[in-house]
Amino acid sequence: MVAVDFIYQGTDLGEVKKNAPLIIAKTMGVITGVSMFITSFIMGVPVLRDFQYNMEALMFINPIKKQDYLLGRFLGSFLVLLMIFSSLILGTIIGDYMPWRDAEKQLPFTIYSYVKPFFTIVVPILFFGASLFFVSGTLYRKLIIVYTQGLIIFILFMATRGIDNEFLGAILDPFALNTLTSVTKSWSIEDINQLSIPNQGVLFWKNLLYSVIAFLVLMLGFRKFNYNVVPPNNRKKKEVQETSYALETDTTPKFQLNYSLKGKFIQFFKSTLFYFNTIIREISFWAIVLSSAVILIMNSISLGTTFGVDSYPATQFIVEELLEMSSYFFIILFIFYSGELIWKERDVKFDIIYNTLPNSSFISMAAKYCSLLLVYGVLMLTLILSGIVFQIYKGYYNFQIEVYLMNFFGHFLTFLALYTVMSFFIHKLLQKKYISYLVVILFLIVSNALPILGYQHSLLNFGGTDLGVYSQMNGFGLIYGLL
Repeated sequence: MVAVDFIYQGTDLGEVKKNAPLIIAKTMGVITGVSMFITSFIMGVPVLRDFQYNMEALMFINPIKKQDYLLGRFLGSFLVLLMIFSSLILGTIIGDYMPWRDAEKQLPFTIYSYVKPFFTIVVPILFFGASLFFVSGTLYRKLIIVYTQGLIIFILFMATRGIDNEFLGAILDPFALNTLTSVTKSWSIEDINQLSIPNQGVLFWKNLLYSVIAFLVLMLGFRKFNYNVVPPNNRKKKEVQETSYALETDTTPKFQLNYSLKGKFIQFFKSTLFYFNTIIREISFWAIVLSSAVILIMNSISLGTTFGVDSYPATQFIVEELLEMSSYFFIILFIFYSGELIWKERDVKFDIIYNTLPNSSFISMAAKYCSLLLVYGVLMLTLILSGIVFQIYKGYYNFQIEVYLMNFFGHFLTFLALYTVMSFFIHKLLQKKYISYLVVILFLIVSNALPILGYQHSLLNFGGTDLGVYSQMNGFGLIYGLL
């Protein structure tokens, strides 16, 4: 309902109407791209759920063929996905009649302007994402791998922004934003307001390309999926020599429980390191890090360039661009890993044993929280070092380390720390993993949408304090002195 106002905030559309077919199509493309997490939640678990609840044996011994099992799971989940995203049509229609809309900037209502973009823009995106998430969840059977698959689509979108070839950039754009721009580049304002988006030319080839890729991914998943209760074991068994051991009864190690403050601190410190090592050893974590590194490298070409003009790589300019490019990945980290840490013991069915250990819930929760902050800090230090290396490469040596530290650790780390607390609270309160993920993401969206709806009071802006405006003359001014 507020999508057009939110996406095009600060953009002067001129004589282009806010419910023009092109505007509706781009709005649906952006929302579908941002909402790929919903696609991963729905399409990543149909087969995975059977293995999580140990139902695969009951399913596989039934007289159901492999193709029927997989096709039924996929089509059923994809139908639910289409039903959810069909709310885009209803939401954009209702949004046109909201009281904050100016009637002079609206076109007469035509249902075709809403339905056609849904089938030409949204459905191909959903089909491609659904195929990718479904196959990754079916073969790897790890949700965190399913979630990180969305980064591949996002990287592809970011990569298309830097392609000089117009046709190649348009046909590879998964969210069709560059595609729509290419299709309508020669349209007049009257054409944009009146004509529907034709499913031909580069848009047709783009949809065909991603549909073919989706079918190939599904075929690969079908061939690789093992439809047997007992998986084949092709590894050669090693010969193990039988060895008898005498039972020694006097070798029980002596230990003494320590409930002192020092013992609790050691417990907290070692638990923090344990959870930190758990995060950084996961393949999905490095997938996120490497994905962000690829995008940073791709965008580093224009680092230090403002409005197409090369300037001195002053620290504040570098910091602003680094934060802008990396904030998305830090948000991904706090959303998914805050949930993964909360549910870590329950996901591996170790919670019953873990809860009997002499470890307080507060220490466990604090260790998980601090381990995530430690991950943020290490990644931020890496970004700071990369910014300094770039300045050295450009021959600029006025590094202003305090500006790096104030922006990353004084502002952005505080933002992440507050939202991580919020995410922990929601997961512990709701006790439903996927619903909690959805609520956390909705909280982020609503927090950013409230100012657009006119609710700009600082108390409604969660974690909204900042460092103010930085200037080369006064720095952060009084705020720096207060901090």
